[in-house]
Amino acid sequence: MRPCLTFCLGLLAVIVATGASAQQVRPGLWQQDITMNMGGMGMPKMPQISDAQRKQMEAMGIKLPDFSKPSTISAKTCITQEMIDNQGALKPKDMEQCRVENRKVTGSSMAADLVCDGGQFQGNGHMEYVFDSDTHYSGQMKFTGQHGAGPIEMTHKVDATWVSDDCGNVR
Repeated sequence: MRPCLTFCLGLLAVIVATGASAQQVRPGLWQQDITMNMGGMGMPKMPQISDAQRKQMEAMGIKLPDFSKPSTISAKTCITQEMIDNQGALKPKDMEQCRVENRKVTGSSMAADLVCDGGQFQGNGHMEYVFDSDTHYSGQMKFTGQHGAGPIEMTHKVDATWVSDDCGNVR
């Protein structure tokens, strides 16, 4: 389960950074409420995480839901000025094999395709986001492909709000 969650959180950091020219977003700590649906895949196919890993994630503000049905999680992500300036070129390690293509910005909206062709995730996604101020954005994404040896179909909707200039210990 952790790779899917890490993938989603990394993806959201890239989305904020690539959407920067749609609406200048503020660097700093962002609170993201993410509703995920794993397309009926459920999480029994995913490895269980240890109590130590669960506690570490909870300390980072991540509440783990039951992913066998659509679930909402809340997470905090740090968006740096460098990420915004490079429009997503600086990606989290889990996202190194993914790239944003066909990026189209119209007013405060941004649409793009996500292509992952290596690493743990392989497949394609499409995302559409609205940056309605420098402290708020919302949108959705659908990703279809492979995770490890099995297929994955994932959709998520996100509503994000800027919290603070200081990210504290969130990276």
